[in-house]
Amino acid sequence: MTTTEMTVQERASADMRAASEVSRRVQIHEIKLVSCNARYDEDSTQEQLNYDMRFKTNTELVAETKNLKVHMHFALMTEPRDENSTSSLFIEAQFLLTYVLDSTDGLDSANYQSFGELNGRFNAWPYWREFVQSITVRMGIPPLTVPSLKITGTDSKVEPNSDATDRVVKSGGKS
Repeated sequence: MTTTEMTVQERASADMRAASEVSRRVQIHEIKLVSCNARYDEDSTQEQLNYDMRFKTNTELVAETKNLKVHMHFALMTEPRDENSTSSLFIEAQFLLTYVLDSTDGLDSANYQSFGELNGRFNAWPYWREFVQSITVRMGIPPLTVPSLKITGTDSKVEPNSDATDRVVKSGGKS
């Protein structure tokens, strides 16, 4: 390993430090659902839903108002029965979280992105869980309970994927 490469633990620690710089200066202002889409194939014969979840984070600083906007996009889809079929269930939603910063001095885009990926996801996750459970009932299928969001890795640090802004979670066959 060269001196320019970071280990997973070093990167997680750096992301946590970058996010904490923003956390000390911010208050959440609002969380709102800005878009959603859901599709269910009622001809599906799957008794148990195995699904993948994807989430993506984008951040945007509005410097003149000191507002940090975190766009959280979540998607859930069942695994296709075979290679010739599509997902029997697809749900996606995008939430916009707006935070007000006391100060932006000494912060940069890496701070804001790390904050969005950590705090934004944790703040939006309960809204996503409720949305999935509610929409599945409205679609006439048993309510699907999205699991709690957990921090992984040692010493309670978030363990990033190779692309921390687009991550995938697989279910254990829960319905």
